[in-house]
Amino acid sequence: MLRNYFRLALRNVTRNRFSSAINIGGLAIGMSVAILIGLWVFDELSFDRSIPDHDRIAAVMQNQEISGSVQTWWGQAKQLAPALRKDFGSRFKHIVRTFGPSPQPLSAGNTRIKASGAYVDPEIADMLSLDMVGGDRNALKDESSIILSASVAKNLFGMGDPMGKIVKVNNDHPLKVTGVYTDLPGNSSFAGYGYIIPFAYLEHTDSNVARLYWGNSWFNTYVQLNDREDMAAASLAIKDVKAR
Repeated sequence: MLRNYFRLALRNVTRNRFSSAINIGGLAIGMSVAILIGLWVFDELSFDRSIPDHDRIAAVMQNQEISGSVQTWWGQAKQLAPALRKDFGSRFKHIVRTFGPSPQPLSAGNTRIKASGAYVDPEIADMLSLDMVGGDRNALKDESSIILSASVAKNLFGMGDPMGKIVKVNNDHPLKVTGVYTDLPGNSSFAGYGYIIPFAYLEHTDSNVARLYWGNSWFNTYVQLNDREDMAAASLAIKDVKAR
């Protein structure tokens, strides 16, 4: 009987080729669009969900009143994170400053690549619960260190062990590889972190960054709330921190 159904269907298709093509084409397009929409919705709903305690991690935003209207910025002054640690440290488990990510040339021996990475306070390793496949989460304690994602480490060193090797950033700054971590997912706010360098290294090697004060909102600040801290209460508490 099933064979007869197929024969009947094939006969109808061959007899009405034009209308069959329209119907089959429309069905294929509809299914394709539905699948694409489903994939997009899944990607949006799973964004940052791979990070443990993602619901306790937040980007600190800045409101500025300009010409009578309030504008909200992602950018912050580098002084914000130390001020939060000093005055509101009990509310947060981790506070980190970031600069980047941005692509820069990396070199190790004769190998040269371009990879995206960022300058970040060392607490980022614990905040993101980095899966360290080499070294540990204290790998950024040394100011002249660098940790690499597994893919960047492979591109630079192949199958060799990158630990303890020297990587030059922007063909100038030699940094020691102290850790390798599993690549962060593409549907993450930190997907561009192919390498991480301590933020303090940027401050001590870039005279322009060293001179910046509260008026320069060049950086981003992320916090992880303490387990019993309320997000709304913490946000209200720090709303005037820049004026202090």
